Amino acid sequence: MVMNLSGKSRLSFFFMCMLLMVCSSFAVARERVALVIGNAAYPQQDVLSNPVHDAKAVAKVLKQLHFEVTLVTDANGEQMQDAIESFGEKLRKDKEAVFYYSGHGVQYNGDNYLIPVDAMSRILVPKHLPAFCRTLDYVVQLMVGKGSDMNIVMVDACRNNPFKSLFKDIGAEKGLASLSRKADGTLISYATAPGEKALNGTGGNSPYAKRLVELMMKPNMSVEMMFKELRAKVKSDTDGEQTPWMEASLGGEFYFNPVQVPDDRSILSSSGAGVSDQIERKFVLIPAGEFTMGSPANEVGHQDDETQHQVRLSSFYISKYELTVGEFRKFIEDSGYKTDAEKGDGSYVWDGKEWKKQAGINWRHGVSGSVRPQSEENHPVVHVSWNDAVAYCEWLSKTTGKRYRLPTEAEWEYACRAGTTTPFNTGSNLTTEQANYAGNYPYNNNAKGQYRQNTVPVESFAPNAWGLYNMHGNVWEWTDSLYDKSGSYRVLRGGDWYSSARYCRSAYRRYDPPDNRSYSVGFRLVFVP
Repeated sequence: MVMNLSGKSRLSFFFMCMLLMVCSSFAVARERVALVIGNAAYPQQDVLSNPVHDAKAVAKVLKQLHFEVTLVTDANGEQMQDAIESFGEKLRKDKEAVFYYSGHGVQYNGDNYLIPVDAMSRILVPKHLPAFCRTLDYVVQLMVGKGSDMNIVMVDACRNNPFKSLFKDIGAEKGLASLSRKADGTLISYATAPGEKALNGTGGNSPYAKRLVELMMKPNMSVEMMFKELRAKVKSDTDGEQTPWMEASLGGEFYFNPVQVPDDRSILSSSGAGVSDQIERKFVLIPAGEFTMGSPANEVGHQDDETQHQVRLSSFYISKYELTVGEFRKFIEDSGYKTDAEKGDGSYVWDGKEWKKQAGINWRHGVSGSVRPQSEENHPVVHVSWNDAVAYCEWLSKTTGKRYRLPTEAEWEYACRAGTTTPFNTGSNLTTEQANYAGNYPYNNNAKGQYRQNTVPVESFAPNAWGLYNMHGNVWEWTDSLYDKSGSYRVLRGGDWYSSARYCRSAYRRYDPPDNRSYSVGFRLVFVP
């Protein structure tokens, strides 16, 4: 049977086929499983202050990163053995496996022993160790033996010698040893180098765990690169007293926080004889947490509506980039939607037709010169109202069968700050080498910079610590939040290419009616799993 489909029907049919392919691919992705152990409640003289806190922090992050996590704290020998065996039963070739241990550990005759909380009173001589403790090699070989070729092992042990008063020949002062047996498909990270002592740390977490939970959330960082950065940070934090160590024999790439989640193909556009220009939308998982929203009264540029207050957020996905002209064009072509600017007979609308007519003329200021048309496909879309942005989200949700929306104001500021408390996520100043704003008007009397008089591509400049681009400057971004008790006015964030630097601060709030649009307003998306 031959079907005669219109151009729009062909597009929809092709998209559905591609969507099925994507869904099938996503369904066979690796599952993620983790065992996290934190032992601290040893006999009084050997009690540790941080391992339980460390284990809980690691488990929390792994859950946010979609691991099936088993958390065990202050485990005796039987509980540790049961947990390890249950972990092994979950492993197979198509799973990514993570094991984390924090607590006392010693090496004896080249083996590294992980010590349950009840073992101290039972071990009187070194030969008792195998009877009451599990070795790290046992755990690793269990993981490898189950066929998994993507095993990540993290050991924050060797804080001190818990058996020092009983016998001195155990060698525990020398720290842990490298594994003697082959472990293909495995990366092992030790909190400190072989033969060295790890620090317990202060403030609730060990130096190793503190940096580990921070770096696991860093988007699109390979695990080997992550542990190299962890090594440098811990060494710096401890003034060289502790240097983490890594052994790796992985069979492929592993990312704790892969940027491509969700594996979504946004829109397909039609050109000429067929369908082309398939674009992958990428999102970053922002960790759950609490932060101080707003700015202190002494921050330069502080406004009365930036009163500081605590906000707690669940994790969420936000797009790395502002929505582009090319992406918005697909929406218009597929849906036939007319923006508020077009309904109002606006001259300067999202596609930049008028700007192209005026090539060589600065359309905003009437100054001659070469002007890059703002309709370039990889620039942020502008001249879109809040109504237009919501319409795009609704269309994308309907088209893909997944939910997209604008970020709330709190989500936007939390994502922008990426853990910082300074006026900008770059620190106390923002330069035009870091963001696109009117460089003639720098922040707090700092040096002037470049004034580009236009938007720049959405991937310009370095991203913030959570992998998000252009959170400061380029275009104002609509949020889903109402401005206090204003009625219908919606909040915009981030500043733009035409603003001074002080309007680009993380805390600055602008508000406009939902049908307002301008040459410097765009948006980015949140994905709702």
